[in-house]
Amino acid sequence: MAAHSNGTIVNFTNIANDAQVPRTTVYEYFEILKDTLVLHELPAWRKSLKRKPLASSKFYFFDAGVTAALQGRQLRPRTPEFGEGVETEIVSPRDVRSLRALAEERKLKRHVCVSLEARPRLVDGIAVMPMQEFLDALWSGEYV
Repeated sequence: MAAHSNGTIVNFTNIANDAQVPRTTVYEYFEILKDTLVLHELPAWRKSLKRKPLASSKFYFFDAGVTAALQGRQLRPRTPEFGEGVETEIVSPRDVRSLRALAEERKLKRHVCVSLEARPRLVDGIAVMPMQEFLDALWSGEYV
């Protein structure tokens, strides 16, 4: 169930009900996955002045391939599963809606959508960067 919850807000109660175990058991299993560095918790953004803060974190496996294997799927380019890790097709204004909302808060220096597009560009004021170009900039210290 953790693999199927990858990248989403996890409802521990629903998972516990489906598995017919106590909610605390599900929570503790997620904690074990975090402690062993298999899973990473992305805390909810709570610093918004204009919007109601989110109440729950999202959880991500350390590798999209591991997630796909646990789900019994193959991670191949141009599939929906591949797109869960990175925007793979033409990025539209709808795709950067959350980043635009975050930009309105003026709390962060940069707002970047990493994609498999060939060239960098702006979509509604949000930088869309090819994955390799973003990684090169990240490792060179440009995003410190």
